[in-house]
Amino acid sequence: MRFSHQRDIIYKSICGVETHPTAADVFKMVQPQIKNISLGTVYRNLAQLAHQHKILELNIGGVSHYDANMTPHQHLFCKKCKTIFDCHIHD
Repeated sequence: MRFSHQRDIIYKSICGVETHPTAADVFKMVQPQIKNISLGTVYRNLAQLAHQHKILELNIGGVSHYDANMTPHQHLFCKKCKTIFDCHIHD
C-alpha cells in the first residue's frame, strides 16, 4: 500500500491517545488538520490500518473502537462509565 497523508495523520492521531476512539472520535480528532476529510475516508483508512496490523479494531457492543497499542494485552469494558481499559497480564 502506498503512502497516504490522510492515513498517516489518522494513524498518528490514534497513536497519540491512550483511549480507544471510535471512527467518529477519530474524525473529530483529525478534522482540524484535514478540513475536507469525510467520515467515510476515516472508516476506509482505519480498516486499512487494521488490515495491515498497525492498529487493533475492537468490537464493543456492536461499535468498533481502535487501539494503536500493539503490545500483547487484554481489554476491560466498564459497563457503568462505558470506558475501555487496557489490561496487561504479566506471567
